[in-house]
Amino acid sequence: RSRTRGAAGRRTWGDTMSTESPDELERRAELAERAGDLERAIRLRFLAGLLRLDSAGVLRFRPSITGREVSRQVRSIAFDEIATDFDEIVYGGRAPDMDDVRSSRAGWKQVLESVRLESAGKQ
Repeated sequence: RSRTRGAAGRRTWGDTMSTESPDELERRAELAERAGDLERAIRLRFLAGLLRLDSAGVLRFRPSITGREVSRQVRSIAFDEIATDFDEIVYGGRAPDMDDVRSSRAGWKQVLESVRLESAGKQ
């Protein structure tokens, strides 16, 4: 995993950039998942999560943002696990399975919920 985390710091998400809303990306991720395109589902859900973090003011999304940059800003073990799996699947060529899809969905839910709780605590 340490080798993958190093790669995560150098990789970018630019090839999955979209002008679609996070909700639309989630809808497309669900369709990809039902069609059996699990890697695409994970990619789309990851981008939706990054865009939601941007909307929450946690980070400023740009196509060249790296996993390491996001990790430093989010400071979440759940995000680090999502990013590691993302890198292993998308850049490392590991074939995803339904456990990866479920982990991605649950991990993003946890990351985004913790961001909401943190924001509420600052008010």
